Amino acid sequence: MSAWPRVLLASRVLRCNGDPVSLDWGNVPAAVSAGVALASAAVSALAAIRSRKSRAEADRRAKDAAEAAVRSADAAVQSVEAQRQAADAAQEFAAAYQNEARIRAAEREAAADEPPWDLMRQGEFNVLLMNNSPEPRFHVTADGEQVRAPGGFAWELIEADESEMFHVLAGDDASPQIVVTWYDTEIRAGEPRRWRGFPRS
Repeated sequence: MSAWPRVLLASRVLRCNGDPVSLDWGNVPAAVSAGVALASAAVSALAAIRSRKSRAEADRRAKDAAEAAVRSADAAVQSVEAQRQAADAAQEFAAAYQNEARIRAAEREAAADEPPWDLMRQGEFNVLLMNNSPEPRFHVTADGEQVRAPGGFAWELIEADESEMFHVLAGDDASPQIVVTWYDTEIRAGEPRRWRGFPRS
């Protein structure tokens, strides 16, 4: 027998658990077709699985992108709201500043029509010097013939609507004239301003 029939003969015998099993070579084409179909089905299933994974990944990325867009939109809205609040606050501050400026201007106009100081007796020997202006006065002095201090009394500062007390002599002149001098600023520039008045009871 030639080698080729022996190979064919040997190839038709398999071992299954140690027992020889013969193959029916007449069904080989069908088996091959089945194998090819099975392989094709496996490849299709694998492709479907990969396709599903790709779609899932694409869906996840689309969801992440949508959430990022929502967060970005929320941040933009918050930024716009913060800018609006800042603008409102700035407008309120400007309005308050302008209102304060108007009030101070009205106070200055009213003070211009009134004496800058007021002198009120506090008993027989004491006089109260009151700053009637809406602004502080600096380097203030009160002097006169009846003032009980050489060179008069002096104060570095008398705030707006505040007062200081000084002493006068009791004498025939029940209402001695008082000379008040001051500066409008802390810097002694030029001559001081001057006012004369009489204490009132």
